[in-house]
This record gives sequence, structure tokens and C-alpha cells, in this order.
Amino acid sequence: MNHYIHPQKSQFAAIQSLPDDQPLSMLNLLKFKRLELDEVDGKAAYKTYMKAAMPFIKAASATVIYYGKSLETFIGPENELEWDEILIVTYPTKHHFLNMLSNKDYPHHLRTAAIKDSRLVVCTS
Repeated sequence: MNHYIHPQKSQFAAIQSLPDDQPLSMLNLLKFKRLELDEVDGKAAYKTYMKAAMPFIKAASATVIYYGKSLETFIGPENELEWDEILIVTYPTKHHFLNMLSNKDYPHHLRTAAIKDSRLVVCTS
């Protein structure tokens, strides 16, 4: 089974090619690392990441639209909950998002420490 934590170069290039005159919403599907010996639980680590990332999200003029726990799969495999939490963040433009990520102080390492698998889906209205 493949796990996805970081974008591929082709995916990064694809978002750069999008128009810059529209807002983007980023749908984050998150599966956390499970507690191991001498390791922080992924859910707790992700809370640390969100606390550290929030000033960068605010500086990017972005808005957290939704952040919550997955409860049940309504369409899909029964008795299988693939994602632990879902996060939706809207950015005014792709440049707001990309500039936030390119900030040398952005806490990428904290997200990486928390996540076992993820999907980040770019959405527009």
C-alpha cells in the first residue's frame, strides 16, 4: 500500500499552472501515525503542527472552513473508515498557498511527523 505525505514534482507543477485569479480550497484527508514506543501519537503530533502552522495560515489570508473527525463511511466500503480527520482550508489564490509553503519557517516537519498517509485535493468554486 502506498502512503502519500508530500507532493510529487508533477503535482507541484500542476498547481503552479492553475489560474491565480480564483480562491482555492484544499481538502485534506488525514490518517495519523499510531502510537509506537518512544513516539508521540500522530493525532497529538498533528495538533502540535496545527498550532505551529496557524500563524502561517492566517498570514496567507486563509480560512479554516472545516476541521473534524471522520465518523462513518456513507458511500464506500462498509465498516472501513479510511481517514481519521478532514481539514478544509480556503486560500484567496494559489500564490497565497504556495508562498505559505515556501516560507523557510513553515513547520513541514511537524506535519510529516504526524501523518501516516494523506490526500490533499485542490478544489475551486
